[in-house]
Amino acid sequence: MLGAFFVGLFMGSSEQGVLKNLIASGSAITIVVSDSSGRSKSKIDNKVNAAGAAITKDVLALSSSSSSNVNVNSDNKEPHLCYENPYYTSIKPPHTLETAKQKAEEWMASKSKIMEKVVAESNGETHKKFNGFHVMAPCDYECTGRCRDDTSKIVCGLAKLREAHDTKCIVYSIGGNNQWAFEENMYDMSPCEIHTFDCTGPITRFRVPSRIRDRVHFHHVCMSNENQPAPAVAAVQKIGNPIMGEMWTLEKMQQQLNHTRLDLLKMDIEGFEWPIFDSWPLLLDYEESSKVKLPMQVLVEVHYRTQMAALKRNGSTYFRDSEDLVNLAERLLKIGYVVAVRDDNNLCAHCSELTLLRHMCY
Repeated sequence: MLGAFFVGLFMGSSEQGVLKNLIASGSAITIVVSDSSGRSKSKIDNKVNAAGAAITKDVLALSSSSSSNVNVNSDNKEPHLCYENPYYTSIKPPHTLETAKQKAEEWMASKSKIMEKVVAESNGETHKKFNGFHVMAPCDYECTGRCRDDTSKIVCGLAKLREAHDTKCIVYSIGGNNQWAFEENMYDMSPCEIHTFDCTGPITRFRVPSRIRDRVHFHHVCMSNENQPAPAVAAVQKIGNPIMGEMWTLEKMQQQLNHTRLDLLKMDIEGFEWPIFDSWPLLLDYEESSKVKLPMQVLVEVHYRTQMAALKRNGSTYFRDSEDLVNLAERLLKIGYVVAVRDDNNLCAHCSELTLLRHMCY
């Protein structure tokens, strides 16, 4: 299948990085350089060979003018460094996508030793259980709200969202609980279209603040690892609001909203992040990966203790242990995410905020 990586975009550092990556991987590519009206100035069809570097140089020279647009097509079905991710430029030097990939590979080769160390050091309720999450791509970041506040989130390269004037950037907020601080901050700090999802309690309890309604859209739906209809009768529960809306996978959310990109995903869903991450396809599964556009950046609070009855393990609120957390760190790497920021919640010993960047994709 021929996939378009860039269509009608000025060739900046992201495009140059992808082009170099494709040539290095030996992919068959088609490059079209056109003027702002769409008239073709140059077309190079290349079965990449030793001349690839020279072709890269020629294309970069052709595209050096601000009046040139660049389209890059590739039939590559192998995962590659994700230069399509606009946030990669926020990674602090000397760190790069290349070094993040190297660190991820070293982590996976050392997983058994990491597991042994984390288990030995993390008895009881402690943030040390999260020590398997190594920061591999530290970034320049901003906080939504005041940093370290319980409702604040840490976003890498937020300036990239502010620069997104050519196309609409898309943000999903999962688990709002009728609290709108994140949405209000993202509304003020970016031009993005924001979609908030929450199916707990009746739809009437949710009210988007009037000043942000032009770009913030509420859906009485929860994200899940499988699609489920709304329950006929809401379950009675001691803590929190019962599920009263539908459950959708990320794939269905994007299909229903006709979204072909997802810039940022925020999740704070009290333990239900686990089945969602378990449902996302691994990098090596191209067929499943091609069905869903995984977010370029994820802001998630990870929990190993929960009050949610559906998640409790043999009645215990401690539904995950140190080994599970190390396995989750591995799964995220295999999906294509590295940790950019880890921020342990000072008010919650069983919670840690992670900012994840997609470093590998198709």
